[in-house]
Amino acid sequence: LPLYAPAETATAAARQAATPTDVSYGNALRLVGFEIAPAQARPGEPLSLAFFWQPQGDGRPDLYANVRLRNGEGKTVARDEFWPAPNSSTSVWDSDTTYVTRRALPLPPDLKPGAYRVEVSLRLGQLGEAVPALDTAGEEIGTWFRLATLQVN
Repeated sequence: LPLYAPAETATAAARQAATPTDVSYGNALRLVGFEIAPAQARPGEPLSLAFFWQPQGDGRPDLYANVRLRNGEGKTVARDEFWPAPNSSTSVWDSDTTYVTRRALPLPPDLKPGAYRVEVSLRLGQLGEAVPALDTAGEEIGTWFRLATLQVN
């Protein structure tokens, strides 16, 4: 048996059920879809997230992910940092496969009702520099990509 479980891969049905997106991080890894549940969150309850990644090209670096929840004033109110596949490196992912990262983002119990932005970024390794996010035309759109707006009740 392997020492670590393999990275989770997406079935065609799971990928189709996800909210589609198409943002590339440094032409190394594309975010092709995501899931956020529940659609209307409550303070103190976790937010379930799934990210659907598709590797690009050869010679990819090992990438580290960040997700944050920001209020209308731009203040980060919740954050999570993680390896997209805790038991393997994005540098060895197969380009013909879509991988899934599942996370739970705890929401603060004192979170005020309102609209919050869910954003994601990648960087080179755990302590490295941010990798620029690119749109479908290959134009840089910053380092953080807005996935969705979440309503907190």
